[in-house]
Amino acid sequence: MSRDLSDPLVSIAMPIYNGERYLKLALDSLIRQSYKNWELWLIDDGSTDRSLTIAQSFNDPRIRIVRDGNNEGLARRLNQAIDLARGEYLMRMDQDDVCHPQRIAVQVKFMLTQPSCDLSATRAITIDENNTIIGELPFVSTHQRLTQLPWRTFYMPHPTWMGKRSWFKQHYYAHAAPYCCEDQELLLRTYATSQFATVDHVSLAYRIRSTIDLRKLFRTRNALLNVQLNHFLRNGYIFSALAAIALYGLRVVQDVIRHSRHKSLHSRKHIHPEHEQAWQAILKNLENQP
Repeated sequence: MSRDLSDPLVSIAMPIYNGERYLKLALDSLIRQSYKNWELWLIDDGSTDRSLTIAQSFNDPRIRIVRDGNNEGLARRLNQAIDLARGEYLMRMDQDDVCHPQRIAVQVKFMLTQPSCDLSATRAITIDENNTIIGELPFVSTHQRLTQLPWRTFYMPHPTWMGKRSWFKQHYYAHAAPYCCEDQELLLRTYATSQFATVDHVSLAYRIRSTIDLRKLFRTRNALLNVQLNHFLRNGYIFSALAAIALYGLRVVQDVIRHSRHKSLHSRKHIHPEHEQAWQAILKNLENQP
């Protein structure tokens, strides 16, 4: 696939905030993508660490760094990236995650061959602070299955998204973004008039913290419940509202039990041997970069 800096097919949105620990690994994983026709909008959200220095060390004209010194939050920075993007497709990426080398190629092929799809995600493994694989995120493939129980949330990992830029322009992230669930708010607001899918390909290593910040977790769960109740009650979906409340209660109880037992929210689970071997090879390749 040819590289055309003046007309990228894919625009990558990566807001950063004090991400010095993992940013180089994340950027290396983009630089080494098999697909080359992309641009990266790396938007700093008021970092006070070495994040910008690390970003500026990459001598690649596809990386475009934006900085205004303010701290605006993830949703506003993603909306900024939507307005800056030039590609036909907009892709998400977080500062502490790692892309598999075929990620962009796989999603571009999917989007090109499935023109009715507005937004795609991919499968993802999970890794801890030390880059050790600890599990795999739930995988649900089709729009019908992804959206049939909206009160359970949508199993589309946010950092794996690639969608039509025109869809994002039509559906910006909420300006008063709910705490740590701006992706779920957007999916809930749009699923009835959009087409989603998840590609059956492990394309991202999603970083998970090994300890539970119970206060942050409760705040996130409360924000998500408020988003769900507002949507369901506004549309007359009483059963879905009640189901969301019941699931919220169950998850809070589970969180408290895990925390009392000093267990991670994402303890190591069954991992497909091929996925583990692939991750070890990718990590070795990236860590050998200068």
